[in-house]
Amino acid sequence: MAETGNAENLREELGDLLFQVLFHASLAEEEGLFTLEDVARTAADKMVRRHPHVFGDARYASDAEKDAAWEEIKKAEKKGREWQEPYLAAAMEEAKELIDVAERRKGFR
Repeated sequence: MAETGNAENLREELGDLLFQVLFHASLAEEEGLFTLEDVARTAADKMVRRHPHVFGDARYASDAEKDAAWEEIKKAEKKGREWQEPYLAAAMEEAKELIDVAERRKGFR
């Protein structure tokens, strides 16, 4: 927001993002997969695990040490759940296409 100074636009974009979370959680709940509460709990639990210097007793000598610890925690969490290469390539291609559309819509091209 500091770059644009436009809190109203940020509020609108955050609302769009919140709508997506609510919408997808609702679809998942209809399918019996998980609830919005499950999503919130998962996010909160992840923040506690990944930030023991905030929510626990961990102390680090430097920001570099703290960042390295965060990377190790994340790596351990993700072990065995890494993105599969075939899916990732397709997802990256789709992301490029979406960025191209957005750039054209916003007048960058």
